[in-house]
Amino acid sequence: MVGSHALLWTAASGSIAVLLCAGFATPICAGVCSVVAAIVAFRASGESALCPTLFALTSLALALLGPGAYSLDARIFGRRRIVFTSRDKDRNQINM
Repeated sequence: MVGSHALLWTAASGSIAVLLCAGFATPICAGVCSVVAAIVAFRASGESALCPTLFALTSLALALLGPGAYSLDARIFGRRRIVFTSRDKDRNQINM
């Protein structure tokens, strides 16, 4: 029974890795990776918890940053840009 769980985790992590490399559903896949890595880090002890902790933090950063410009997410849903504009037009002018 233990072998089937290991095979299931390997298949799930492999499919999530392929989706991350392709850039499809990036925030969801990276969020799942960070949760799984955090669980592994909490169950590990000593120095063996360092690698899963770094992996959890890296995948959390990827989940928060989102997909890149050359990802499938950007191709399918369009590239998102954040544009900051001022509500007050007089604020941008210099008064002399």
